[in-house]
Amino acid sequence: MSLLRRARIAGHRLRSLFRRARTEADLQRELAFHLEQLTKEHIADGVSEADARLFARRAFGSVEWTKEQCRDMRRVNVLDDLGKDLVYALRLLRKSPGFTLTAVLSLALGIGANTAIFSIVNAFLLRPLPFDRPDRLVQMFEREVIGNEAMMSLAPGNFLDWQASAKTFASMSAVTTQTSTLSGDAAGLEPQQVVICGCSGNLFFDARRLPRARPRLPP
Repeated sequence: MSLLRRARIAGHRLRSLFRRARTEADLQRELAFHLEQLTKEHIADGVSEADARLFARRAFGSVEWTKEQCRDMRRVNVLDDLGKDLVYALRLLRKSPGFTLTAVLSLALGIGANTAIFSIVNAFLLRPLPFDRPDRLVQMFEREVIGNEAMMSLAPGNFLDWQASAKTFASMSAVTTQTSTLSGDAAGLEPQQVVICGCSGNLFFDARRLPRARPRLPP
């Protein structure tokens, strides 16, 4: 479908939506014209005018059904039905304020919960990491050889051995987190617990081995 044809169809649909009375009048005149032409054809065959109009209506079918088909072709019935549903819903909500309040609170809780869940999923799963080529980052750790094979903290000496002998990786960094209490000398400043990340110096940038792996830190 060409761009000109798409634009013409969109123009017809907008005109049908915003000039409803004029569009309906044009539709009525067009259907009346078709009925009149069928009537004239029957009259030309020697049928009386009354019988010709009856035969024309039978051959043409239901006028109202034809109007609905034309409206469906213009794709405006969906908006009409939506508007009627909204008006009906507003009337019901106005008659039942208790139900309205319950529905609004339920929608608010549902939307808030979905927004919070999406924010968490977006932050940890969907949003890319602030590093160049994040698909090449991997995490290494040690496991217990007995029991439930839980993850274990890596000894600094083992990390240095891994770092010195690594040939598959371009660079290797150590990261650990701990909770500490942050306080100050200012009056009225309450101590707060914060999570501190300790890491080796080459975590963000190694000028010698990773010239292109400089992180894009968020603003």
